[in-house]
Amino acid sequence: MNGRSFSLGPFSPAGPGPEGVTFHDIRRTVKTNMLNAGVDQVHRDVILGHTLHGMDVHYMAPSIEDPHRAMAKYTAWLDGELNSRQEANKIF
Repeated sequence: MNGRSFSLGPFSPAGPGPEGVTFHDIRRTVKTNMLNAGVDQVHRDVILGHTLHGMDVHYMAPSIEDPHRAMAKYTAWLDGELNSRQEANKIF
């Protein structure tokens, strides 16, 4: 990890956190939601720290800005999802 340490709080890659949620559950959910938001596979993989495979290794060279744009797209989608759910749960 490049000599840096970080805390996952109550989550651990080795075991379940609160209510049985694991670190990989969170990663899987984020990757699925990024797909739903329209973030392409290469950028999902780069953001989540996965290695590029197949021809992507040779032909895909994401710039430093590409993951930032992909995260902005994901964040906008996620904000929209959260806002629509809040609206749906309002009592009139």
